[in-house]
Amino acid sequence: MRVTSLVRSGRSWGNLGKVYGEYRMSLSPNNQSVLHGFVKQAFINTFKTYIVRNGPYYIPQALICYYIYDWANKANWDANRKNPADYEKDAA
Repeated sequence: MRVTSLVRSGRSWGNLGKVYGEYRMSLSPNNQSVLHGFVKQAFINTFKTYIVRNGPYYIPQALICYYIYDWANKANWDANRKNPADYEKDAA
């Protein structure tokens, strides 16, 4: 019976096949800046994307939902509040 496995035929795990057209480029460790552009990409671009550009789509709905939530909490508190006149005779 013929052995068809490349591992069994004597090749190591890293040399099992050939890959054509794959190019890898990298910078030297001396030229890399770890936090290069971090502030701009993390904070400024995020603010531009989610607040300035997309803000008109979700800010009005968020404000309306907050005002409805606030009104519902106040109405619930008023509805469940005890009437002090019902407990005037219990003080003695």
